[in-house]
Amino acid sequence: MRVLQVIPSMSMGGVERGVLEISTHLKEKGSQPFVLCSGGALTEQLKANGIEVVIEPCLLSKNPINVFFVVPWKLLRIIKTHGIHIVHARSRTSAWSAWIACRIAGTRFLTTHHGAYSLTKGFWKRAIARPMLWGSFVVLPSSFLFSYVMMNQNLHVVDSTRSMSKGSSDPGQLTILTWKGWMVQTKAVIIPRGIDTSKFRLSEDNERLAERFAMKWRAADLSSTAKTVLLPGRVSRIKGQLDFIKALEKCGEIVNGVILGMPVRPNRFSQMLVNETERLRNEAGLNLRLEEQVHPDEMPGALLCA
Repeated sequence: MRVLQVIPSMSMGGVERGVLEISTHLKEKGSQPFVLCSGGALTEQLKANGIEVVIEPCLLSKNPINVFFVVPWKLLRIIKTHGIHIVHARSRTSAWSAWIACRIAGTRFLTTHHGAYSLTKGFWKRAIARPMLWGSFVVLPSSFLFSYVMMNQNLHVVDSTRSMSKGSSDPGQLTILTWKGWMVQTKAVIIPRGIDTSKFRLSEDNERLAERFAMKWRAADLSSTAKTVLLPGRVSRIKGQLDFIKALEKCGEIVNGVILGMPVRPNRFSQMLVNETERLRNEAGLNLRLEEQVHPDEMPGALLCA
């Protein structure tokens, strides 16, 4: 079975790590996985695991011409060339492109609805996310997301299987959903997100990484005696960095704060974080450091240092 996963970028993040782990598992089970992305830190690891990676920089663009015409055409060519059986979309824009290509090619379309997308801000926000629910199967990583999608996309349960009573959101249970007033159906299944805990165990490598982070942060004038509180993750309003800074402000100088995940290319929000950090350093003497994204393999060391 040939499975193509489509994702904008294979850089740092839980979604990207999931693509790597699913692809590796498919490879171990005898399937032939492919990944289509614009590049990123994890592409080398995919290749090292024997997974074919197709690089298309245009996947990063949200330009409608790219999303609705250029990327579907490239996807269609990949599907035909490699004989793809299943296309698995991992984001909203890639879902639009993959859905169009699969409709033309007659290929099975699958999605994973990773996040609580902004579905409450009007018709267009819901419309952008709608293809995430057009797959033959829709994977939801938690019961919360199942309830969130049901409520915000005007869905209701038509049928449920495996003794699933009244469409309850139990892991592993298959639920058939439909939009209110529409005859279109989708099949949703909850598969809780997991991690490889072996990567986060105490080891000499992780301890060396932790010491390197500690030296780096001490050199940045963080207190050597205060506890360090770390907030890793993509810098975005919904990830809570501003709330983190407000909490640190109340703690004063008794803790060090590190925000890990600043983009290499500054955006409007990251620049606002930089300005707010400088203000609090000058006015309140806050021990706060903004750290750029690190390679996913370095995360255990950063967490151990906190």
